[in-house]
Amino acid sequence: LINLLGNAIKFTKQGSVTLRANLVEQTGSHATVRFEIHDTGIGVPPDRQDVIFDTFTQADASTTREYGGTGLGLAICAQLVALMQGQIGLQSIFGKGSTFWFTATLQKPLIEAAHYDVTTTETDENILEVSSVSRPSDSPGSSIHS
Repeated sequence: LINLLGNAIKFTKQGSVTLRANLVEQTGSHATVRFEIHDTGIGVPPDRQDVIFDTFTQADASTTREYGGTGLGLAICAQLVALMQGQIGLQSIFGKGSTFWFTATLQKPLIEAAHYDVTTTETDENILEVSSVSRPSDSPGSSIHS
């Protein structure tokens, strides 16, 4: 997740980077989550999208010269996602941006985690604001089911 977010920020000089997480399915002990990182950056050319997750692969040689990197980050992401019984992929329009996504099957915690509300503020700087909010079980008439 950190690598995909870092890439989105690195390749987006103007515009935005958005992170989404959606529950795909769950059992009593596990949850499958789909993470999507959307950016309005440079995009990936169509002829490179099939190999972008291969070791030592980047969009093209000019990408390495301008942005640096070894071409290992996305290959490592693909390996980690496979270990989490997930899939990884992208949708991209060259020159307009990309959405990199992956799914991961995660074990649910044995204790309830804190809940956070994440909001972003549009300014000239990248700002991510995270604030603690009350758990649903703290609200009258609500309950948590696992």
